[in-house]
Amino acid sequence: MAAAIEDGFIQRHIENAAYEYQKEIESGERIIVMINSFQIKEVSRPPTLRVDPAVETMQVEALSQLKKKRNNDKILISLKQLVQAAQTDANLFPYEFAAVKAMSLT
Repeated sequence: MAAAIEDGFIQRHIENAAYEYQKEIESGERIIVMINSFQIKEVSRPPTLRVDPAVETMQVEALSQLKKKRNNDKILISLKQLVQAAQTDANLFPYEFAAVKAMSLT
């Protein structure tokens, strides 16, 4: 192996392989998505959503009222149960559902 390295055999083999690979790409024999095939000609950007400040204020106020009305003790209990269940192999969906039902927004 040392003689092959000193003779340059390994380097030539790498160079030939790279050359053949590039030829395959350029001829289309080797398809590389987004490089030589399936290229997107024009990228269209969706318009940025602009929320009316009045709507934002209404939503923030509604959320604030919801947080004031909810039962924080019930939320803490449901979150603790969820954390405990997550440390086991239990199905988490019932615990997640209970937390959401308790309006757990934290």
